[in-house]
Amino acid sequence: MANKSTPIEHLINMDDDGQGDDANLSASQQVLRKYNELENQTEERAQINTGMDQHQMDPALANQHRMMELERARQFQQQQQMQHQQPPQQAPPPQKKGFMANLKGMAGDLPSKLTGPLIVIILFILFNMGVVNKTLTRFIPKIANEYGTINMKGIVLKAVIVGILFFIVRMFI
Repeated sequence: MANKSTPIEHLINMDDDGQGDDANLSASQQVLRKYNELENQTEERAQINTGMDQHQMDPALANQHRMMELERARQFQQQQQMQHQQPPQQAPPPQKKGFMANLKGMAGDLPSKLTGPLIVIILFILFNMGVVNKTLTRFIPKIANEYGTINMKGIVLKAVIVGILFFIVRMFI
């Protein structure tokens, strides 16, 4: 059963038997000595535990680990020999493209890149027309305020409709 008392409690509970040299020391010196002893014991236990962990490795795994380390060392040695035998090869300088070639490369993808923004522009213009607002307020009167203009609920509803339409149009284009 392990003693779970603190070093100070241990000093208080100590018997006078076998502690003749500690009796001549002051209480603070006794506490310091016990603290140092306990600290040394924990360091020794940590060293013992790490040693046990190393020795508890499966011998087959240890041999496999050694073989892998030897193989890595052999590969590293071969790479070092190859580097010393062959002079370093210089990579050819990159070919510079002309301005017109870069412009043509960017323009080639332009139609596919512009379809999304063009769809958004068209849907934005269509859904901000007065006819759309009047039609929506006629079918759903709760989205209009007392003056007949679209309130926040109506703006959110239009945004959801535009998002769904954008998704559908994007699937077919």
